[in-house]
Amino acid sequence: MILKKSITNSIAFLKRPEETFKNLKSETLEKVLEDYMKLLLGSGIIAGIISIIFSMLRAVYLQTFQGITIEYLRLLNYSIGLGTGIFFFYLFIGTFGMIIISTIIWLFVRKIKYYEFIKIICMSLYPFFLFSWIYVKAAPMLLIWSLFLLILGIKNYNEKKQEKNVPKKTRKKSKTKK
Repeated sequence: MILKKSITNSIAFLKRPEETFKNLKSETLEKVLEDYMKLLLGSGIIAGIISIIFSMLRAVYLQTFQGITIEYLRLLNYSIGLGTGIFFFYLFIGTFGMIIISTIIWLFVRKIKYYEFIKIICMSLYPFFLFSWIYVKAAPMLLIWSLFLLILGIKNYNEKKQEKNVPKKTRKKSKTKK
């Protein structure tokens, strides 16, 4: 399955985000974006399908228990349009929205190279794309989770950068003392 490896990687990331962020240099931008796009497309498709199924089940409930007459062909037409709209909303927010938001946030964290920041922000959005299709009203909580992961990723990147700088300084000092 196309999504299986991306889902496995993202779940492994959610289990140990600090460890994954520390090893982020070994990941290529292409690999991170590939997983991100697979999750984006997969969650958009699943959200659209869930929307269609939910609309149809609600109609069956209303006709069965409330006695409301439902024209299923018209409802199916409407539901497919709604599901397609949800899919394209995911695509729009996941691509253009992410680029615009990442550019704005990057203005405040200029110490990080932009391609490294894109890797961090793509990985921090994994919870949103893994779970947002389940319950749409949970999206604000998932975005808060993603924000915490983004802060953690920036923090780990800065700490790793500082760790690289510290040994170089101590080496220079030890050479000058001798």
